[in-house]
Amino acid sequence: MPVWTSVGRWLLRLPRKYFFEILAVLLITGSLAFFLECLNYLSKRDYVSAIILMFIGLSVISVGKEMARLALIQKE
Repeated sequence: MPVWTSVGRWLLRLPRKYFFEILAVLLITGSLAFFLECLNYLSKRDYVSAIILMFIGLSVISVGKEMARLALIQKE
């Protein structure tokens, strides 16, 4: 059995609150990759790509923020 299948089953057995908390942390830290890549494109003076990556990073942060909000209102 692949490792990802067992990890996926483990995540599904978690209470919803913890699932949303883990997802929020992953999304917010994952958005940092977009901002780092944005800085990379800015150093290459590719401003259009940097702006697109900035908007993608902001979108990912807003989704992570909503997941954190859902984790706060979930009851055990």
